[in-house]
Amino acid sequence: MAQFFSLNKTITLLRQYPVELIWTILFAIGLLFLPEYYYDTRLSIWLLCPIYFAIIYRIHQSTYFKRYYYLSALLPLIGTAFLFSLDITAQDVLESSYYYSATLMAFILLLANNWDKNNLYFIQQSLKTFIHFALGYIASGLITTIVLLILFSIDTLILKNTIREFIYFRSAFVTLSLALPFFFLILENKSSTSTNQNNFLSIIVKYIFFPSLIAYTLVLYLYTIRILLAGELPSNRIMMVVIPYFILSFLAQYLAYLLKEENHFILRLNRYLILLPLGLAWFSFYIRIQSYGFSSQRIFLGAILLYISIYAFLNLSLSWIKYRQLAGISIIFIILFGFILDTRSLSYQLQTQRLAYYLKKADIVDSSGRIKEIDLLALYQQPHHTQNLLYASRAANVLVLAKYYKDYERKIDNLVLTYGEEKFKQLLSLKGIDLKKCTESNHCQSSIEPTTTGFYTNFFYTQNRQDWVIEQDQLDTFKRIIYPVSLSISPDPQGIITIDYKGTLLTFSIDQHIEAIFKKHGLEVTQLYSDTTFEPLKRELLQIDLPDALITLHEASLHYRNNRYTLSAAEVLSIMEKDTNKKSDPK
Repeated sequence: MAQFFSLNKTITLLRQYPVELIWTILFAIGLLFLPEYYYDTRLSIWLLCPIYFAIIYRIHQSTYFKRYYYLSALLPLIGTAFLFSLDITAQDVLESSYYYSATLMAFILLLANNWDKNNLYFIQQSLKTFIHFALGYIASGLITTIVLLILFSIDTLILKNTIREFIYFRSAFVTLSLALPFFFLILENKSSTSTNQNNFLSIIVKYIFFPSLIAYTLVLYLYTIRILLAGELPSNRIMMVVIPYFILSFLAQYLAYLLKEENHFILRLNRYLILLPLGLAWFSFYIRIQSYGFSSQRIFLGAILLYISIYAFLNLSLSWIKYRQLAGISIIFIILFGFILDTRSLSYQLQTQRLAYYLKKADIVDSSGRIKEIDLLALYQQPHHTQNLLYASRAANVLVLAKYYKDYERKIDNLVLTYGEEKFKQLLSLKGIDLKKCTESNHCQSSIEPTTTGFYTNFFYTQNRQDWVIEQDQLDTFKRIIYPVSLSISPDPQGIITIDYKGTLLTFSIDQHIEAIFKKHGLEVTQLYSDTTFEPLKRELLQIDLPDALITLHEASLHYRNNRYTLSAAEVLSIMEKDTNKKSDPK
């Protein structure tokens, strides 16, 4: 049984390049554990790592200077001490022309092998080193992308969107700083007897794809165990996780043929392990279709899942799968869904049929097909009618909001004539849609969409969430403004939300927050209301005033579940810590 990567080769590489690899590992470990608040100041230490590597590696390969190889290990120590003593920040380094000049000199030094007098030999060796560097950069970029995808999968499926953007940045930086020197040295290793092409493919398949498949599969199976134990349905975001997983599985199998590793034990296992994520993807797709019907995007998504299913079935046996067949099937799918089928018209027809079906199922249309003269809101509050009216309202929303349909205005007029204008408007209002706004404006929004202005007159943000303007002189009760946060939160079964930001725990009950606002406006959390009822409440719902901080939510979902309203899947916009030494009474 072949190993998915050669441990002996890794140990041999470490023995051949001890100074380069040991310093690479030490710098990566330091970067991994560097506190976030030091990144702006101490990141300058890591910006010089490429220069150290190029100098040490060239000393190692030099005929004359090789005797000073182990002494060159002091170079990173001297450089780090110099930057630390002068308190030079990352911004200082990046704004210095000396840094870019030194980096360019180091790159030229890396390419110049022994400064040979023979032009042909010098060019050949320089080109070879450049190709190895480029291939190493491609490989390290690929593994960095996969690491971020796996981290995104863990965050989306298991941790429920609690990983901050900084963690992604740190992970990418650490992975790239480790992988690039490692892969470059593998390709440069003169003891390797394989060709550059096979060596590069071996790196891609054995060092990147195989370990990534193991990690990706583990994440998906842990997620499956979690939802089974919790009795949950698959997340609708699982598609963003499993489709990259399927692509990775396909590429690993495809490239393994070139290395004659198509029957590798990891690929043999993957042929069967891929079936569970595929089942989850289909189940999640079914739930979305059941709840919202077909859209143009969901038709394409269904086609992608169908193609993946065909591949997964054929891949169960090496004797079944023929890549020319997959290529032919791909062309058929592209012709069918790209040229023959008008997915927009098809989705419109399906949504129209869905609307008619649920209205008929709710028994609220007369013999002429018009909605009866009944109070839809009162009917919506009756449990045995809620689901049918909800699905009908969603279908109507899709038809009204999808302005890309051909003859959009005529089709909307036909719907109004078919079902009656007033009752159709009332049906739309169950989900908070303003028909007049949708038909007269190029930009249709839900009337319950969170406002894009701040909750105070002194707090604003633009459509680009990274570009906010805050008048700090008016925020005299706040000592620090933290932004951007980019943090998603979900309550536990007891309705408690805990935010861990930079080691500070902010804990509050979202249910108590909702109850207080409902009570203030004379509403009951146990009574069902139309979504338009919450228009005056949306700013208060998205603003959580705690003793130590003011939390502003960018958006949140208000659901009626288990006979009460609850807030879920909220996304934090900002956290403003209060100065407890001042009176907390923001304007």
